[in-house]
Amino acid sequence: MLFNTHQLKKISSLITFSLMLVSSSVIATNAYANQLIQTGKDSKLSVIVDEAKLLRLDDAAAQIIVGNPGIADITVQNTKLLVLTGKSYGMTNLIILNKHGETILNTRISVDDDHSRSVTLHKGSYRASYHCSSESICNAETDIGDAVLHVKGYAKKIELRKKLSAFIAQQTKTHSSDNNRGEDR
Repeated sequence: MLFNTHQLKKISSLITFSLMLVSSSVIATNAYANQLIQTGKDSKLSVIVDEAKLLRLDDAAAQIIVGNPGIADITVQNTKLLVLTGKSYGMTNLIILNKHGETILNTRISVDDDHSRSVTLHKGSYRASYHCSSESICNAETDIGDAVLHVKGYAKKIELRKKLSAFIAQQTKTHSSDNNRGEDR
């Protein structure tokens, strides 16, 4: 079967798109696998600020001690599955004991920031942080050391988003109940 130039370009585009989908799914799978940590007694953990990692334990946890919950915190999903969340920069420790008081895990936790897409703007003593997407669109974010004015502006933006979300949820609920009443008639 022979193809003309236009058909070959279409086929080439489809193949390229398919390869991009396959490679992105492999990257996503690897990213998920890296989030799941099988802990051992002497493991060292690291997490990014405002991100979470799953911790699987070999033995059931009965008591969990975090040195500084302001730096990292643990949420219990079940006795063998925990969620480690980075709260602020720094180092802390984690101790997990089983029901007999024996140490399952005693490790240090390092909480760092992912600066790969961050931009910091300095104007004299004024400092503001931004997170930029791959499309070169930057949105405000806050970071330790940012100017108070920048942080307050960011907080207002978050509050407005919360109010908008609540309003939309209420409108959706009202609209949904109006539709349900119409079905009963």
